[in-house]
Amino acid sequence: VASGKVTSWASRVGSLTLSNYDAAYKPDYLVDGWGTGIPAVDFSAGAGVTGTVLTNTSGPVNDAGMSVFAVVKRGTQLDGSSSSMRPVMQLPVALKSAVRQQGLLGVWRPTTSPTQDYATAGQFTGSSFSNNSNVQGFAAGGKGLLYGEFPNTDAIKARLNGGLPGPTKIYYDVANASTWSMGGQRNVADESFDGSVFMVLVVKGVPSDAVRQKIEGYCMWRAGIEAQLPIAHPYYRDGPYV
Repeated sequence: VASGKVTSWASRVGSLTLSNYDAAYKPDYLVDGWGTGIPAVDFSAGAGVTGTVLTNTSGPVNDAGMSVFAVVKRGTQLDGSSSSMRPVMQLPVALKSAVRQQGLLGVWRPTTSPTQDYATAGQFTGSSFSNNSNVQGFAAGGKGLLYGEFPNTDAIKARLNGGLPGPTKIYYDVANASTWSMGGQRNVADESFDGSVFMVLVVKGVPSDAVRQKIEGYCMWRAGIEAQLPIAHPYYRDGPYV
């Protein structure tokens, strides 16, 4: 398959398909986007007001929560003015306090995070960096596995490359009935992600430590970034294959 513009991203499980929010601005499928002969989808924050977001307003939900694994390469984020977060993924993650809660997994704009090396999970898109779960070590141009844990309790956590979690954070009752988006948040100005997506896995609920680590190992070995796993990680030396 040659490089070209992306009009849809279809899940390999179930029937979820994400399509262009703005048909004038499409992300790029690059045959060497992750490495020689290894494709990825590249999202540009500089394309239009909302970037090159792929989205679906009728996606699946799960009352008990969701956990998100996203293997991405970080580009150069734009500052903008209306929002501080640059989500890789936007999902309707859990039902809590009678609200279908929104979950965002991504990075911050330069003004909010001047070092530009944090991954973040949560709901907060304002200037209060500490309202989300943040993990340091994901610089511009770097590749990594971003993990967001969104149960139906106030226990949101971020992880990076299979490492220790960031601080546990609460929900702010930001509602999201059924919208899934990749490469930014649907219909929100200045909240688009700049970078490449190699793969995304979403699981129901919160996996056990053993299952989470197995998925982390699988993702990072498949992406060729297994050397970034912590030495103490059970899949640091060998991938979880049978």
